[in-house]
Amino acid sequence: MIKLQCYLARLITPILLLQALSLQAQSTSVSPSTQPPLSTELCEHLSPQSMGVDRQISLYSDLIYNRQCIILKANPTENLNKLVERIPENTVILLSSETVPSLVTSSVSASASVYAPTPANISFPAGASVNTNTTSNPVVQSNSTTVMPSSSASPVPVKTTVEYFIDDEIRLKDGQDIIGAADEGYEIIIRDRPGYMVRYMVRVGAPDNFRFGERRSSNIRHVTFSPTRENNFPSVESIIYAECYNRRLILEENVFHIPSRAAVNLDCKEPLNLSVFYWHRGPGLEFANNTIIGKKYTTLQSRLIADVIPDQGILINLPAIRNRSGLLAVIGNTFQGDMAEAGEFRLGPKASMDVFKNTVDISNHGITNLDPVRKGGFVFVGTTENETRFPLFYLIGNQIKTTQTALTISGQVALNLVCNHLRAIRPWWQPLERFSLIAAHITLDDMTKQRLCEKVMSSPDVWPIPTQTTVNIWTAINDSPATACTGLVNLLGQFYFATEVCQKVNTFSGFIAGSNAFLDASNISTVVTTNSSSTTSLSNSSNTISLPTPSSINTTVVPTSSARKAAVTSAIGVITTLAILSSL
Repeated sequence: MIKLQCYLARLITPILLLQALSLQAQSTSVSPSTQPPLSTELCEHLSPQSMGVDRQISLYSDLIYNRQCIILKANPTENLNKLVERIPENTVILLSSETVPSLVTSSVSASASVYAPTPANISFPAGASVNTNTTSNPVVQSNSTTVMPSSSASPVPVKTTVEYFIDDEIRLKDGQDIIGAADEGYEIIIRDRPGYMVRYMVRVGAPDNFRFGERRSSNIRHVTFSPTRENNFPSVESIIYAECYNRRLILEENVFHIPSRAAVNLDCKEPLNLSVFYWHRGPGLEFANNTIIGKKYTTLQSRLIADVIPDQGILINLPAIRNRSGLLAVIGNTFQGDMAEAGEFRLGPKASMDVFKNTVDISNHGITNLDPVRKGGFVFVGTTENETRFPLFYLIGNQIKTTQTALTISGQVALNLVCNHLRAIRPWWQPLERFSLIAAHITLDDMTKQRLCEKVMSSPDVWPIPTQTTVNIWTAINDSPATACTGLVNLLGQFYFATEVCQKVNTFSGFIAGSNAFLDASNISTVVTTNSSSTTSLSNSSNTISLPTPSSINTTVVPTSSARKAAVTSAIGVITTLAILSSL
């Protein structure tokens, strides 16, 4: 009996000891979420770095002044999202095209690693052969912007791609910036690691909390976002998904390959009234000089459906935020490829945004998750519950070419339409006919006009038009009989095109009243005005000149001379973004 007990003790003791050691190991191990913060350095004190990093430090000297910087380099064994989690707030994160020395292989695919400058910086010659498929997945298709030269076209420089992988969304903290700092001939790419279901690549804000204490802007610049496609299906829904926050998100000089839904999705449904708490600004977005590329994909449900197109390039949905201006700008971007819509913008009462100098050249052909009749260029969505207060959109200097509808207006919307070139099957669509589209006008000084309109007026597709004019241009495609005013069923005011003037449509019901109405009811028959709630320092009186009465204007053909003056009372809220335009 005693021997049996000894044998049992010998058998049980190792098991108990193993359990104890296992528990000790678990208690002493450091999980990724509790790893110590990565060390940073004052940006001004950085020693000389690679060419790309030094160039960006010099270019953004004002942005990084008196801030902490960290330089990352390529490492396929780590995930960028986990490193960003360990980086403090208000830090400038520079993504270099350098790789860790042990990874000198034919594959330059990477996540990220903290970059410790050494004399043995590793670089690859421009044009080197790069294999981006680092897994055993059968078909992984990259959306890199690298273009191979063809014999029928002029040579295009070939870029070597350096890929930073993520296995989950990047949570961008207050004041964090991500800036691509590639050497000449390289391209910084962020993509989801094959085999991982990543819904969003970068996430900002919270669904039900503005976090008013977080006020530092975040920048993402000079990065290509290329969601992985396994068997031609993108698992990513949106690349940038922003909800409710209280700071500016600046996305500039990036390339976005649209996944299934949108490249950028700003979606905050929480109410906020900026007239009550001015310092509670809510979400700000500057989307400038980016390239948005749409490509057809295959659904998981049916491998036979291979011509599904992404929903939108950019979606802004802020229906419950009131009295805001100067916080939203979509400027100088290029939309190309296949997508149902270039952009959709839904704003709350007395809010405004700027849409300047964008180039849209997209195909709407294909299956979409959206309502098929919504296909086209830009969609502007206003209020449907309060008809006396509605948003104002400044649409100036854009070139919009689509295979369906150029502009869709839904709900009560005020639109400032100046020197745009629309090319499509039809220019307008108003699905909610009982709500008016209000034509708001502003006067432009010569310098502002030149900055906003030069791109459209200098286009080779535009016939000679006097440079002093701010009229719009309509060109029907595919033998469409549509004119510049086709599709307008409820218009209040006038839109001016080179070939015609779109006059007031339907009888005005007189719904605009009260001191807080966006428009001035006393001038509504001939002129649309913007009150001081959305102005800068310019006064209304300084922007007022005479407007001819409707009876004196030819409703079908307007000469392209400068005889007609198309000016009205308005405050020019768009001036707040001219600092961005000066760099275009």
